[in-house]
Amino acid sequence: ARLDARKTLAEQISGAFTRTQVPIWMDTSTSAQCEKITQALGQDGVLERSGSIAIERFTGPQIRKFAEHSPQDYERTHLIHLNSSFMCSVLAGQSAPIDHADGAGMNLANIHTWRWDSDLLDATVRGLAQKLPTLAPSDTCVGTIAPYFCEKYGLCPSTKIIAFTGDNPSSLVGTGAVLQGRATISLGTSDTLIYATRAANPMPDRHVLGGPAGGYMTLICFRNGSLARERLKNELGVDWNFFDKTAFENYTPQDDNALCLPFYFDEISPKLRSSTPVFENMDGANSAQKVRTFIEGQFFNMYVQCAQSWEQAPQTIVLTGGASKSGGIARTIANIFGAQVARLKLTDNSAALGAAMRAAHAACAIPMERLVETFCTLEPPLLPNKDITKLYAKKIDAFIRARKRHYGV
Repeated sequence: ARLDARKTLAEQISGAFTRTQVPIWMDTSTSAQCEKITQALGQDGVLERSGSIAIERFTGPQIRKFAEHSPQDYERTHLIHLNSSFMCSVLAGQSAPIDHADGAGMNLANIHTWRWDSDLLDATVRGLAQKLPTLAPSDTCVGTIAPYFCEKYGLCPSTKIIAFTGDNPSSLVGTGAVLQGRATISLGTSDTLIYATRAANPMPDRHVLGGPAGGYMTLICFRNGSLARERLKNELGVDWNFFDKTAFENYTPQDDNALCLPFYFDEISPKLRSSTPVFENMDGANSAQKVRTFIEGQFFNMYVQCAQSWEQAPQTIVLTGGASKSGGIARTIANIFGAQVARLKLTDNSAALGAAMRAAHAACAIPMERLVETFCTLEPPLLPNKDITKLYAKKIDAFIRARKRHYGV
């Protein structure tokens, strides 16, 4: 039905939903559903089809839980959208497709055919295909803006609406990491490492998604990100200035046995269960030493999880997200990865920039390379210290042994 510009959007669509609350990405209550999906196809079967093993926070297992726990509400649900495709639908005034980047993070789409996978759908809920929108490339033009927004806000009726995607795919574009040689580390509630790839190479502890500018992107998510850093900060009774800056002043990493397994929460990459970090060989350590060793542990773990799957190690890592402003964290990453580390010059919001660049590319046919060159300029990078990178390589080996000893992975 056509929306009435005399009324608010909320009062006109609030009755359209079969759920008043939905889980966010941090929800891990669907282990039983993941196990059932995995039993149906095998872990390798789910992985090779969808680009990920069955993941608790992904849409497929969440849909299965909804169907099992609220069968009547599930049955009366006509259409299931992601946040991204739903917002696109509202602006376009019609049901929008789910783009390949966001759609791959559902355990439902086949990343080789870019169709809903019938085996994955059947392993989730039979008949699910009838409740899903179509899949489409990320540069798909869905249509023009709905009349409601023109009448109420004076927007141009010919405004094109491009398929929406998620924050990580948009950040890949906004940091210029759609080009080879760059990777992006987003330092937010969780930490994520994302980079573009030419081919799909599914592995159990990472996600292969459709590339927002074609091809594929790999995403590795680390649950112990900024929330874990905040826990340590609060336990030590220090402020962020100390955590991000003071603790790293005049610091040169030492060839010693001090290390930290930095897991306050059950981790995703790799999968392990933990509720408190482990500090080894740090009796009597002060707050600054604990902060530095904790941060090193976070990025030792990230390096170990991604190094085995690089098509080519990046020359430049672009930082985004709240903790990207930390000079101490940036230097630690540069020295661990042996790559130059930089931040965007134009904006702190790489996701918003990437969304705008995607729109310009799809709606105006501006080549992505030109957009990257124009908008993804970087601040002067931090260069790695080769001697420290060699020292860290030894400590990474010790970290691997310690992680195996404590968690078995």
